[in-house]
Amino acid sequence: MIELTEKERELIRCIQADLPDDKRPFLAIAKKIGWTEDEVMARIIKWMEQGIIKRFGALVRHQNLGFEGNAMVAWSVPEPDVERAGRQMSGYPFISHCYEREIRPGWPYNIYTMIHAANPDEARSLAQEVAKDTGIKDFQILHTVKEWKKKSMEYILEEDQDV
Repeated sequence: MIELTEKERELIRCIQADLPDDKRPFLAIAKKIGWTEDEVMARIIKWMEQGIIKRFGALVRHQNLGFEGNAMVAWSVPEPDVERAGRQMSGYPFISHCYEREIRPGWPYNIYTMIHAANPDEARSLAQEVAKDTGIKDFQILHTVKEWKKKSMEYILEEDQDV
């Protein structure tokens, strides 16, 4: 557990939420918490260097950008090919997530990718392209039926005292 100042806690609250819709969102955050933009950036960089922040990314509302054919694809990859296939799949620009998971009884899939496409037909075509390129032919395309929740993690809530 690390000790945080109240200003650091305010910064975490700001960066775990949606960033301000501003040309300089970190300046807007700095003004809100009474720091300079340089102080905000320096603290975020320090936390990243320390491994406290592992990554900093955007949560994109893909439907608003015309990507309505997104699909999770589960791949059955033989153990000797997992590393190669995972790295290869990770290189496609239309794949945003690529994970290895344990195989479960009755479900032989161990690599999961998120494919972003304009429509389900395009997602299917992209999955077939990946299958052809990687040689991994056993896969299941899991299309989203309904999105129930999509939000960034919140690590510090109002009632929290320490991280």
